[in-house]
Amino acid sequence: MMSQKPKKSSRQIEENFRASQGQHGELKLRFEVKDGKTIIADRFHKNTLKICKPFYLEKGTGRVRLTQIAIGGGIFRGDNLYQSYILGAGSKVLITSQSSTKVYKTPYGRSMQVANFRLAENSELEYISNSTIPFAESNFKSEMTIELSKGSKAIFTEIIAPGRCAREELFKYASYQSVVKAYWEGRLILWDNWQITPQSMDVSRLGFYEGFTHQGSVFVFSDSDSINQDLVIKIHEKLTEYPSIIAGVTVISNKKGVIVRMLGNRSMDLEEAIGIVWDEVRSKLIGLPKPNIRQY
Repeated sequence: MMSQKPKKSSRQIEENFRASQGQHGELKLRFEVKDGKTIIADRFHKNTLKICKPFYLEKGTGRVRLTQIAIGGGIFRGDNLYQSYILGAGSKVLITSQSSTKVYKTPYGRSMQVANFRLAENSELEYISNSTIPFAESNFKSEMTIELSKGSKAIFTEIIAPGRCAREELFKYASYQSVVKAYWEGRLILWDNWQITPQSMDVSRLGFYEGFTHQGSVFVFSDSDSINQDLVIKIHEKLTEYPSIIAGVTVISNKKGVIVRMLGNRSMDLEEAIGIVWDEVRSKLIGLPKPNIRQY
């Protein structure tokens, strides 16, 4: 006769629910241009999300560089993190992350991160993040909304690892979902929604990871004439120099952006390839090469 698991008491259920609530972290920043430099006009942070002191490393551009940090070493079960970035007209902002984002196991519920970006006319945003590492049994959702205006430019990058590779913990997480929505002057131009549940699907099959372990993405948004098929061809040519990855490049249907997807087996390979794409796109849209943002 098979033994049954003991039924949890109402008190145990309540304790598990409370434990799953986690931290509610917030980071809200508003930028303006003053005396030719982008400044933080308003800021608010709560609990786990903060920023380091802003820097101006590209002289003569007025561009501000920020590093976002997460106190506590990662995202735990039940954590809900909210970020809001509002760029005033002409603002120029480069945001990086301090290190890889670690998503710990969430046996009850899930953890979630929401980020909203609003770009006024002729503003420029670069959001260059380190890799995200979903641990075994983690259940995580990332939701990003981008609102763009005439003349604005935005570049976003991301890398998703399969888990803690050094422990041979590959695709042991419960679920990873990513939603990206982009609007151009109020009109939806992109809705990218995907979810991987490794325990209920074959991630190695065609159309998924196809034998690779890591994925990387670059999202570019602009109404510049540089967003065209020539840029797609140029990016593709650059990426063919990296035999350890496969990649695809496409222009959004209304020609307001470019999306690059790539698969590889190491975060370092994808970081290098994404750096090449970022440099190419930045040179075309902003007229400047990418800065060195390597963190030691």
